Amino acid sequence: MVWDPHAPALDRGRVAEVAARVIEEAEPNGLMSPFIREGALDAACVTGPYIPPAKTERLQLLTQALQAWDGPDSAKSTILKAFVDDDFLLYLDRCNLTSLPRGLHLLTHMGNLSVENNPLLQRLPDQLAFAPKLTRLDVAGCDLHALPANLSQARGLVVLDVAGNKNLRSLPDSMDRLEKLQTVNLKNCDLSRLPEGGFGPSLRELDLCDNKRLGQLPSEIGKSQNLELILLRNCALRQIPSAIGNLPKLRALDMAGNTQIVELPPGIDFKKVYVGTRETQVRLMELILSLPIASDIRTRNEKELKALQKKWQGLQKKMAKGGAETAQRAQAAREEVDGLRAGLSNTVQSTSRAGMNWNAAANQVQRWASEGDPLDTEHLKKLNAMLGRDLQPFNDPQAVENFGARFGEFRRQLTGFVQDHAWCGVVDEREIGVEMAHFDEWFESKADQVAQGTVTPVELAAATAQRLISIHPFPDANGRTARLAADWVLASYGLPPSACDDRQTTVYSSGNNRKGPEDALNWMTRGLAKTIDIYEQHLKGSSSWW
Repeated sequence: MVWDPHAPALDRGRVAEVAARVIEEAEPNGLMSPFIREGALDAACVTGPYIPPAKTERLQLLTQALQAWDGPDSAKSTILKAFVDDDFLLYLDRCNLTSLPRGLHLLTHMGNLSVENNPLLQRLPDQLAFAPKLTRLDVAGCDLHALPANLSQARGLVVLDVAGNKNLRSLPDSMDRLEKLQTVNLKNCDLSRLPEGGFGPSLRELDLCDNKRLGQLPSEIGKSQNLELILLRNCALRQIPSAIGNLPKLRALDMAGNTQIVELPPGIDFKKVYVGTRETQVRLMELILSLPIASDIRTRNEKELKALQKKWQGLQKKMAKGGAETAQRAQAAREEVDGLRAGLSNTVQSTSRAGMNWNAAANQVQRWASEGDPLDTEHLKKLNAMLGRDLQPFNDPQAVENFGARFGEFRRQLTGFVQDHAWCGVVDEREIGVEMAHFDEWFESKADQVAQGTVTPVELAAATAQRLISIHPFPDANGRTARLAADWVLASYGLPPSACDDRQTTVYSSGNNRKGPEDALNWMTRGLAKTIDIYEQHLKGSSSWW
């Protein structure tokens, strides 16, 4: 057969249709592997099916295709109307479709095809990939067993949503040829593997959550330099490709529920990237709390601390020599400091009982420090119980019944906070006992470093408060407990409480972590300087001061 260049274009275009039909007949009989099928179809359809330039001719072909299709009349009417009106959106959601007609590529203005929630729809026509303006394909909630092998011919495709197709087990290997593809939603399918080449250079958002048999990500995904959002919750992954940690635009990596993952890819900037690690073996909080403090920050802080210690020692001597008026002014200074610190708690602001408990707990901390009692879990439980005396956690009378929440006992409920429009979780409630046992060991080791002069008392106080608020061991009053624990450390080294007028920085076990140990150290030093300044302001007017 000799090809005639003057033959009608329709005849040449039908070559692709014949190739597709041959492939369809061969594959069920085991005569053609999926890999060969994809290559053959890609090669045969490189020019695509014929699309007449005249709208009347396209309408004739579309009408013939719809007549041959056994779909509902309402869907046929919707398709014809979209064609006539040159609509961008063809909306066929919830139409009880079992198939789609051939000829949708004739809708030359169709940019968005939505066929969501047609639970009997098992396949898409291969010709769909040649719809000239197709940029978005929404097929969530159907029963697709495969995507068209020639999907890579949809060169303008930007958004692909096939979430909830629970029999979709694999994808075409040529997905990386979709050079404009930015958003891929494959949530809640049954994928066990992904295309080795990834999803192309323009990929920005990838959702693979709840593919419970997916055990590996292709390394090529790490080459998609525009990738911002990677959602991998509840898969069966064992590791994350190392290149992902260095993606320059990455802002979220959620791998919660992948119980076999033990480490993060190197290079992740925790200040920029949301990292979801709940129900993995990654200890994100510990990774961040263990970050070293930069030498210049440490040196500057040590100089500030020496100056503050000298100033405080001078104030203490003058207070010791002063009379009744000086004592009154010193008491007023302490009350102002306590007011600032206690005022960070909404509970203290709302109930007088909470304020009384705060004062009693603060005095107890000073006694424990002066007597050399160990700062450990058992003392912290007692401290938290004092703060909650005659109160209900969360001011909720049903807190015990609904959450098993009691002051002085470890919390039993999932706890987190919304930061930057994302939920951020503190330590898993099932791991609090282990984390607090680790806290006791950590504190003893850090106290030894203070004794050796390699860590300052202020650094230990800052790290203690930050670690405790990050563990969030109790149902309520965690901020107050952490601040009083920091007081305990400072008092043990002859320093006053830190009058911080903002809350300490929490390091989340799953979520955004824009601040770390350096921020906690600056927070504590700033608060200590404010305390000393308050005392200085109150005492300088005393008649016996000078």
